[in-house]
Amino acid sequence: INNVCRAVQEYKDNSGTTIREVMVKATRCGHLLIRLTVQKPTLEWGKAFQDYMIDRFPNMQCLCYNVAESAARPCKHSPLVFLTDSEYVIETTPNGLSYQIGPDTFSEVNHQVELQQFQQKQTWLQQQQQQELSSNNGPPSILLCTGRDISSLALGFGSTRDTANDNSLFHHVIAMQHCPLVHRDALMNFARHDHLSIAVFHRDKTNMVKTLSGELAKYDDRPIVGIMTGGRKGLDPAYLEYLVGNQNIRCIIYNSCSTKSLLRDMNGFVHGGFCIDDFWSYDLFPNTSY
Repeated sequence: INNVCRAVQEYKDNSGTTIREVMVKATRCGHLLIRLTVQKPTLEWGKAFQDYMIDRFPNMQCLCYNVAESAARPCKHSPLVFLTDSEYVIETTPNGLSYQIGPDTFSEVNHQVELQQFQQKQTWLQQQQQQELSSNNGPPSILLCTGRDISSLALGFGSTRDTANDNSLFHHVIAMQHCPLVHRDALMNFARHDHLSIAVFHRDKTNMVKTLSGELAKYDDRPIVGIMTGGRKGLDPAYLEYLVGNQNIRCIIYNSCSTKSLLRDMNGFVHGGFCIDDFWSYDLFPNTSY
């Protein structure tokens, strides 16, 4: 990733195009997705820059850019111009299931941290499973995933096996996302693994609770485990209120990248009757100012 950013920084031409920002995703097998934000791009610049990057990074699968018309960053729906045939890269979950990631939907979390997070969540799931078995309630059978990472969460943990009898740990998976771009990728990803029972929904924040309650009603009183990413803004207040008010939710594994929203959501969970069993934090960008 550092080499890509250095190569972009060193690129020079006379077209008048200015590169404002570069974002890079490196997959587990070494393929690259590169997204730029530029000002005043020309066709000549696009072709020359494409040749320049392909020559230096033959493992680059997706290269694209959007345009900033002013000093402000482009809006979320700013169109992307692709300089490669592929509009995504294929990534794998830590337990080996493939899924596509587009330039609007990837996370910059490095693989070492992602693997540690996956292993820690597996440990917590196994502990929860043992608690359910010891109380004669049976293992958790519904997995609820929300947030930007629904593809990796639903596929990775939805395919988790019960260590006692090697059956699937979850009977059914529900994945929900309010971003249409993440939802687009998720539909393709879950179609790749249709042996898993996954229902995926795209709803704005105001309709998440209504859809979720209707879907969960199909499964009587089965216990539920939630694995979700709060994101910078945290969980929608109505969604958090629904989670703490649902008696079938046995456990929530909450992932956050913002201390402000983390504290706000944890406060909501604790006041709603949950307690914090365990907590881990990770250094996503070691040896940097972040």
